[in-house]
Amino acid sequence: VDLETTGLDVATCRVLSSAAVPVGAGCVHTSRALVLKVKSAEAIGIDSMRHHRRRQVDLVDGLSIEEALSQLLAYIGARPLLGY
Repeated sequence: VDLETTGLDVATCRVLSSAAVPVGAGCVHTSRALVLKVKSAEAIGIDSMRHHRRRQVDLVDGLSIEEALSQLLAYIGARPLLGY
C-alpha cells in the first residue's frame, strides 16, 4: 500500500493518490495493482508536484477521499499488509 500526500505532516497534508499491489507465491503481481487518484479542491504545492509528478489537473477526475479509501479497503480485504 502506498499513499502519496501533499506533505509529511499528517495534521495538515492531504492524500493525492493511493495504490496497492498484491504479493503472493513469491511474486509481486503488478498487473493486478490498484491505483486511485483523489480529487483535491485545494491547490497542490510546487514541491509536492515535483516530488509526485501530480498536478491539479491530473486529479480533476479523481475520487473523493472517502470513496478512494473505501475502494482501497475493499481491495485489500482480509489480506495482511506487507511493508518495508
